[in-house]
Amino acid sequence: MVHAVLVLILFIVWLKVDRHPPYVDNTLVASRNPIGEAIQGIKLLLQPANFGQFLILAAMLTYFIGFAGFDAMFPIYGVETLGLTEGRAAFILTTFAGSFLIFALLAGFIGTKIGKIPAMLIGLAIFPALLLLAIPVRSPLIISAIFVFAGFAWVLILKNWPARFEQKKME
Repeated sequence: MVHAVLVLILFIVWLKVDRHPPYVDNTLVASRNPIGEAIQGIKLLLQPANFGQFLILAAMLTYFIGFAGFDAMFPIYGVETLGLTEGRAAFILTTFAGSFLIFALLAGFIGTKIGKIPAMLIGLAIFPALLLLAIPVRSPLIISAIFVFAGFAWVLILKNWPARFEQKKME
């Protein structure tokens, strides 16, 4: 019953919403040379004036690849090394995601108070330190506590990461 009501609301909104508002340019712009434009954009990013943006993008790419590995491999590590059940290992990983959601408002507040870039740098420093701290630990409870703080560090990074690009647009 609830699903039917939601689908009905979605259908009504879909019918009523203006899909072509006047402030949106809906003209299709086809690129004649998308690879060339991408290479030109990379060259622009590697110029000394924009090199800081490149470093932040490279750090974010590295962190996302690392996080994907962490997310995929921790349940296996929990089962094989810590002797946990698959469900318990997944639950411990969920403490990370839960703390990410809980601390999102606080991370935004911290970014506003001390600046987005300093908040992001604090998260970039704390996150790997906490994961390295968790390596020798064999207690699921202590690992969960470490993951709560790691989730906070991760949200400091993600909540504040567009700051460098916003700052560059204003200059």
